[in-house]
Amino acid sequence: MIKFALIEDDKNDAERFTSLFHRYCQDNHLNLSLTLFTCGKEYLCQDKKHFHVIFFDIELPDINGMELSKKVRQKDKDVIIIFLTNLSQYAISGYEVNALDYILKPLNDSTFFSKMNKIIRVANEKVQNDKIISLNNGKNVFKHSDILYIEVQKHNVIYHTTKGNFTTRGALKEIIDKMDNCQFSRCNYCYLVNLNHVKGIHKYDLTLDNDEVVLISRNRKKELMTDFSRFLGGSL
Repeated sequence: MIKFALIEDDKNDAERFTSLFHRYCQDNHLNLSLTLFTCGKEYLCQDKKHFHVIFFDIELPDINGMELSKKVRQKDKDVIIIFLTNLSQYAISGYEVNALDYILKPLNDSTFFSKMNKIIRVANEKVQNDKIISLNNGKNVFKHSDILYIEVQKHNVIYHTTKGNFTTRGALKEIIDKMDNCQFSRCNYCYLVNLNHVKGIHKYDLTLDNDEVVLISRNRKKELMTDFSRFLGGSL
């Protein structure tokens, strides 16, 4: 389940947001969690719950929403940050904390629902990347996001990750079915690469962000480039 937090001190704005949020969930048959905080201090004091998405009102009574978001970002580099504001110029400041987006007040139905579609898509990708893989009876544990690429040699599956290489038995098709993630693409018959770790593509060489190079097969390049373009188009 994707967990949302709203930090909003204005009662009317909070009720409006909550109403639109629940209507969006109902219309799209989604089971999403929403927790309301009325000030920054209330949010910082709890500090134990993990949220995938946080909506920050800019004008909070105790701490500016922008400053609060900076504190949150220092502790959590992956949380999705959205600003709620009456002034569009705050959107520029949002880049300091890598905010995904901002929504202008008063909240508009169609705009809110459109923004939520975007937020849900990005959040789903992050939740997928948070999934844990456990190999060899739990001796080797890592996240999807740790994977650079997956290689198959005969009946061995080798996970090349930021934490090292881990080998298990299996087939690449089985792995592809399990990944169910648009951030992975097959570049040849034995490699499945994490597009989030791709540094560059030159002819039939794919360079990862650890400077390792893997080969792209001729019959897979068109599909790989399509996947990569789609991935870049969805990146924020």
